[in-house]
Amino acid sequence: MKIALHDEFTIKTILTREEALEVLLTQIGGGRYTFGILDQSLYYGDISRDDFRIVRGVSKSFRPLITGRFLPGQSGTSISVRMTLAPGTSAFLIVLSGILGLILLALVCCGGEVETKHLWEITALASFIFFLTYALFWDYAKEGKKMLIDIFRNAEEKAGRFEETPAIDREE
Repeated sequence: MKIALHDEFTIKTILTREEALEVLLTQIGGGRYTFGILDQSLYYGDISRDDFRIVRGVSKSFRPLITGRFLPGQSGTSISVRMTLAPGTSAFLIVLSGILGLILLALVCCGGEVETKHLWEITALASFIFFLTYALFWDYAKEGKKMLIDIFRNAEEKAGRFEETPAIDREE
């Protein structure tokens, strides 16, 4: 079981770097809305010849930020991928932790008698928020990883160069 809110893995594809880049470019939307209609692109973000920084679908707080690099090899391309909590969500959790910590500190140091139910309430709230963040991140990360792998596998099939077993290396 992973504790940290990040995942790293490598997708190995038989596509060339240029083909892999083109496949990913077809999945990247330019913005959330086009002429008032929701853009149905799978991913939004930036992509260059060597790397990419994307988020899946319409932005949701717990969807992971996906960064990666295209690493050309002798027989295809390796795509090094890292999924992390979005910066806005990380900032929110840090601020929330600080606020809850200050409330706990104030309750403990107030000089009067502190009801233990207040300590339990704040601890339960903090635990719930962090558990929810953890569960949603891993749910979206698992879904995003599968979709990203499927994108490259489908491109291999269309190119007529599909390998039966997807090659994925996990970096723990």
